[in-house]
Amino acid sequence: MVYNRYTYSRFINRMYNKYNGKIRVGEYIMERLLYKRIDTIFGYKKDLIYNDIKPFTKCIENNDDFNIVYNDYNETVSKNALMQSRLNNSIGVVVSSLNFGMPDINSILYDGYTSSNPLLLLTFYDFKNEFKNPIINIDYKYLKLNYTANSAKKIPYILEDLMWTAETSEPGHVYLNIYNDIVSDMINFNEIESYP
Repeated sequence: MVYNRYTYSRFINRMYNKYNGKIRVGEYIMERLLYKRIDTIFGYKKDLIYNDIKPFTKCIENNDDFNIVYNDYNETVSKNALMQSRLNNSIGVVVSSLNFGMPDINSILYDGYTSSNPLLLLTFYDFKNEFKNPIINIDYKYLKLNYTANSAKKIPYILEDLMWTAETSEPGHVYLNIYNDIVSDMINFNEIESYP
């Protein structure tokens, strides 16, 4: 796992002081993106009807500094995220429910693949829903790295690795699938002091 140790340490120290040693997963993701000067992420309007993404959107509603912009079409989602990536000289972020439909996610990844700007795709998965297939059919040729997070204490390591990988050497897309029941779980900073 690769990362920028200096940036990571500064961020962790700042969050430790701001949140008194503990932070929820959804808040951590937002704060890490804000620290990277990413204050807007993009989603697909139809996702609003699904429960997978609701724990994360609730976190966003409680933060005045962070925004999610919903679009009607998946092409608009990817184009807006890529435009934001170019403007900020950083990563574009797309958030989605797995109900969104894998062909649409693949088209988002393909749109971004043809540009030189990296995207971070966040999806949320309701693993308690027995009627949903947990197999994720993503075309991995468009990705540099992907993870599935089912534990709160893994999030800092995973997110750091994804962001570093997206922007180093040749920029490329990275993907994080998060079990939606951990979005409200607490990350204890005392457990993540030593980075692997």
